[in-house]
Amino acid sequence: RGGISTTHDTMRWRRLEADSPPSPRHGHTSACVRSEVWDGEMVVVHGGEDLADARGPGKLLEDVVVYHLGSQRWFRPVEGVQGNEGEEKDGPGPRAHHVCFVVGSSLYVVGGKKPDGPAADVWKLDTNTWRWTQVTEEREGRPSARSAAAVATSADEKHVVLQGGSNGSKCLGDTHVLHLEGWTWSALPTGNTGPSPRSHHTITIINGHVLLFGGKGSSGAALNDLWVLKEFKTGKDCTWSKLDIPGTTPTGRWGHAAVSTATAVIFVGGRGDSGWITKKEVYYDNVVVINRASVQWMHAVGLTGPTACMCHALTMLRSANQVLLIGGFDGKSSLDQTWLLEEGNDNDGITKQTFSSSSGTGQENQSSKVWKTLGEFGQGILNKVQKGSPRVHQESQMLLEAPVPQLRLDEVASTVFPSEEMSILRKKLGLQPHCKTHLVAEATGDREQDPLDLKCIERTLRKKPHEIEMHELPRLMEHYKHMVRSKGTQRTDSSNHLPRFYHLEIEELRVREIAELVEAFRTYYSFAGSIPNEGPDRR
Repeated sequence: RGGISTTHDTMRWRRLEADSPPSPRHGHTSACVRSEVWDGEMVVVHGGEDLADARGPGKLLEDVVVYHLGSQRWFRPVEGVQGNEGEEKDGPGPRAHHVCFVVGSSLYVVGGKKPDGPAADVWKLDTNTWRWTQVTEEREGRPSARSAAAVATSADEKHVVLQGGSNGSKCLGDTHVLHLEGWTWSALPTGNTGPSPRSHHTITIINGHVLLFGGKGSSGAALNDLWVLKEFKTGKDCTWSKLDIPGTTPTGRWGHAAVSTATAVIFVGGRGDSGWITKKEVYYDNVVVINRASVQWMHAVGLTGPTACMCHALTMLRSANQVLLIGGFDGKSSLDQTWLLEEGNDNDGITKQTFSSSSGTGQENQSSKVWKTLGEFGQGILNKVQKGSPRVHQESQMLLEAPVPQLRLDEVASTVFPSEEMSILRKKLGLQPHCKTHLVAEATGDREQDPLDLKCIERTLRKKPHEIEMHELPRLMEHYKHMVRSKGTQRTDSSNHLPRFYHLEIEELRVREIAELVEAFRTYYSFAGSIPNEGPDRR
């Protein structure tokens, strides 16, 4: 791929439109975790601080909020699914301005500001089970208690570098490396020639070198110096060197965020100072990059996006070639904003793919599979969508993405399909025009009678996906969760995977996920071994 252009034609912000995003916060952590259990990539957000008034004090948070890239939906995981009833749930507790890193499918958080001051503890969150465990290791070389430090992981995922921060009374300038293979910390002897002590800065690792930028100095000044550290893995002859690269150096800032892509290091936002005699705080919303090919500063122009802020989280979504910004503080209060920064150039096809209408090839293939589950009628809809205008495709996508209880076909898709076709579709789906009240009533009735009626469940699972009626889904989902609670991870393939639908409520199930839910339920547990495969004549 080529370098990042500095015009709005090849880099732009797009608001992430997804229900139930994280509540307002800043000083939180965010990281992308790839999990076979949850079928792809997830962005895991933890903790932070909610400050409703700049005069404070803020509320420290301890929740975990997850964005699943495949389903494009936020959810709050149920911690300790396999735990015994009454078992006390453990965890790192409320904290903000901590750091995190990812190893495999686990998220690790280090330090941060807790109610009683800076912390030095390390916690591991297993995203397969959503269980927290505290990591205990030798204290030799381990970083002292601190908040607002900077962290980065090497490309081979064998080393984690932690630098600087604040212990509550002063800024720190030490550098530590965590060697993951033996889980040992080492303090790097970088001498007195490196960057001054600071907090709220960023570090990234590029080609085996640590790149440090900006931060808040001991005097409170916003810094804009750039440093590089080589040979950090061995700890021998490792020294910091100050860099002066071409281009316009950004103004001093702290509380900014940074990510590294294949073509650039991207810096977003932060807080700085303006004025010569009287300093006044200023919040940035600009995007600045170091082009990795030309090694120079470049400033993106013409962008419209997030509110100018500091202490937001920035996460690289490599499978989607996007950067996700979450939260932040704008000088008045914490924010709940979520934005995607998309980048590419005119020659590599990334821009065209990223900014095309929803009729793109990948989305069309996904939609095709869903429509085909509705049989011949679904194939007819698919043909209409493929031959129709972008508006037709967009409306059909709204239908597939609609939450099942809120699906109102006459309102969502009547502009695309004639009323007689919509009537047929309602019949195929077993759906009333105003489904929400109908479904909730059915769900309540099912639970009051016998939500775990195995005969009813087996009758449902013998059907083809397009034969299942909407009012059967609450009973199916209820039994699905009951089996998870009772059997845990006992599966016919003896794997340790958790079901991805466990954390969903029936109100969150999308139309396009019905077939997948049925198939997962049919094959996940040994119970399904006695259930015949779907067949045209089985009811």
